Amino acid sequence: VVVSAANGADIVLSSVRVEGPPSFVLDAPPTVVPGLSSETLTLRYRPTMAGVETAELVIASDDELRPEVRLPVEGKGAHPALTLELLC
Repeated sequence: VVVSAANGADIVLSSVRVEGPPSFVLDAPPTVVPGLSSETLTLRYRPTMAGVETAELVIASDDELRPEVRLPVEGKGAHPALTLELLC
């Protein structure tokens, strides 16, 4: 996820969190997005079960127009397939 500061002012990220199952893991987010630049947030999905899981990435900042942004995310886990071949 890319967070951009479209004007010359810095954006202070006061909170970046995931609301949902622990299968969604957020890498350490930046605390400031410098004006006229962008920063990347990395969210990883590490499923512990088969099926679909959903969560929300919640970004709170000092942006006057959008102080909180909620992004829905979805991951799909599958059972691992193991194939063995016997060679004689």
